[in-house]
Amino acid sequence: MAATDRAAVSAAPSLAKRKTALLALAIFFVALLVSHAVYAWEWLGGLPRPLGWSVQPVLVLALVVAGIALVLGRGAAGVAAELGLARPFLSPLLFALMATLPMAIGFGLGDDPRLDLDWLSLAFTLAVWPVAEEILFRGFAFRQLHRRAGWGFFSAALVPAALFAVIHVTVFFFRDQDLRLPLLAAGASLLGALFFAWLFVAWGDNLWAPAAFHGLMNFWWEGFGIDRTGVGTWGGNLLRLSAVVLAVLLTVGWKPLFARPSPGARRATEAASRAS
Repeated sequence: MAATDRAAVSAAPSLAKRKTALLALAIFFVALLVSHAVYAWEWLGGLPRPLGWSVQPVLVLALVVAGIALVLGRGAAGVAAELGLARPFLSPLLFALMATLPMAIGFGLGDDPRLDLDWLSLAFTLAVWPVAEEILFRGFAFRQLHRRAGWGFFSAALVPAALFAVIHVTVFFFRDQDLRLPLLAAGASLLGALFFAWLFVAWGDNLWAPAAFHGLMNFWWEGFGIDRTGVGTWGGNLLRLSAVVLAVLLTVGWKPLFARPSPGARRATEAASRAS
């Protein structure tokens, strides 16, 4: 093979990876813009709140599905697998319940231990928003950049989070004319991006692990009315940090407890081994 042919062959994968990265980032950026535009429309009074809550995740998920079809040529059947959703759900849910117990206990022992959420808020706080965010940030943006485009862990986790921080700070600055809280929230989102990406990878690209942990953290935080900005108090953040530390310990030390195959899966494995 001529030198020019070998160079062309070796350059093809890198070009494909760059194309994947650019497409993933472009789709991710559009999804962020659309989501914040819906929020701004709701904030300006042009969209009723329940409808705005529903429109945001639906638009984000539609863009992600279209993005996977465009980037990888996957049909609808392959979307769940590509996002890390075609994985066991119950073991990550058990893990998340155990890891967030410090928040539930600590907030429950506070001055006002009443859960203050209606059913609609409960559904969106516990399930819809966390799952939609994890699909967009980890299942789509991080996974495409890290697994498909070959980016390093830190850059694949932080670049999407930085784009989110820029848009988030801008929108909230125009709403409140105050940069302090948006900047603190942006800093928290950067740290959260690293942790949730690590959790996603540590659980074998199982998106249910960060989604369940994210949802239960949101539920205890907002259910007990700790803070509506996400920045919180020292006490609230210490409990949140304790949940993160416990999640790391459970993932590193005791994840096999949550990853045991079901009896049906074990029987199928044993049958296959006997047949061979």
